Amino acid sequence: MIAPKNQRIFFYIKGLTLCTLWIGVCCTTPLYAQRQGQQQSQRNQLWQNQARQGQNLQNRRGLDNLQNRLDGLGIGQSQQFTTQQNGQLNRLAFNQGSQNFGDMVETSPKTFILENTKIIARVGGQTVLVGDLIGDINQQLKQFEGKAPPEELAQAREIMLKRLLASHIDTVAVYDQFMQKVPPERVADLEKELAKHFRDTQQKQMIEALGVQNAEELEAKLQEAGTSLANYQRIFKMQLLFQQVIQEQLNFFPEVPHQELWDYYQAHLEDYKITAKVRYEKITLLFEKVDSKPNAYRQMANIGNELLRGRSFADLAKQFSHGLHADTGGINDWTTQGALKSTVIDQALFSLPVGKFSRILEDENGFHIVRVLDRVEEGYTSFTDTQEIIRAKLINEKKTKQLNELITKYRNETEVWTIFDGDTEFEKFRKEQLVPPSDG
Repeated sequence: MIAPKNQRIFFYIKGLTLCTLWIGVCCTTPLYAQRQGQQQSQRNQLWQNQARQGQNLQNRRGLDNLQNRLDGLGIGQSQQFTTQQNGQLNRLAFNQGSQNFGDMVETSPKTFILENTKIIARVGGQTVLVGDLIGDINQQLKQFEGKAPPEELAQAREIMLKRLLASHIDTVAVYDQFMQKVPPERVADLEKELAKHFRDTQQKQMIEALGVQNAEELEAKLQEAGTSLANYQRIFKMQLLFQQVIQEQLNFFPEVPHQELWDYYQAHLEDYKITAKVRYEKITLLFEKVDSKPNAYRQMANIGNELLRGRSFADLAKQFSHGLHADTGGINDWTTQGALKSTVIDQALFSLPVGKFSRILEDENGFHIVRVLDRVEEGYTSFTDTQEIIRAKLINEKKTKQLNELITKYRNETEVWTIFDGDTEFEKFRKEQLVPPSDG
């Protein structure tokens, strides 16, 4: 069935990864579409490099270097990050009213060279511009130009902008509150340090990835995608400080007492159940392929005698068996208890000693001889063998809970306005940013 036009583009972009919050990689930029020719390949290197920035932020040497700089400015980890109280937050007015998305987003990426300074959100005392996010989106959609109608690209661009903004708001909220604690006389120095860090790391990598010679040529490349170096620097500093705050406030190694491990194991015992299964050999003579039932029995008895004399089971299966696996010597791979249609064979497989032949078995289809090659008995994985797996699971759950509580705290303490306020799809994307608890 052919998908409706307004759905096709979403099939096209399925699998593209937008910004995601998670423990240890608290904010990353998108991964990009596969390369389309040499020029597209060069551009994709930039976007892939930007995606790797989340991993770069985890590099302790880089963070320690930044922390040393912050310490020099009197903004070290020793300071307790606290929420500013009534009247202390210098908020911008949130009376901008709604804007028409169509006025801001056009189908051509080049349009955003002029539109990337439009404000799409205010988060605390910070603004979010079209250009902060649209370059990544344009790059992802570029491969679909000419393949999907312009109106579908525009619709996809709007949905992707909503999703990316929904994630970015949390980063900006943390950044905004961080900046609120910086003494006014230190702000300029902090901005200089962050700008230098961007030039020394991200900007150099972007220049190398795109094969340009300097920042001016890099700016031209970014303008082609509807963004700018200034936009990337804004995002970079927010993500960097977001990471710094998260690392300060989250306990990445929460304690899990032994009793908690045991309680979890008992409560989820069925998750560690081992199902009985068996590997076996089988020789089958089907009634429908032998002229009479007595003759079939005599043939099977002769086969059994050959086995007792030491003849290879596999050779006899290949020569005489009517079974599905006769060509491979009658070997059947792992089969769980109760999975076979023949209850006679099933019972024999889970009662015979491993390595022993069965007697001649009869069911409604024919006569059979089986031999068990290997068997796993039903039971449960021991607590000793599972406790480290459980520990890792509970640690991740505790970190997830911490992260969700921290993000929720910043959301509740930060005033936010966006052009998508009241949009149910956008609100859904916002809810999705909270990391769901793991199953179990």
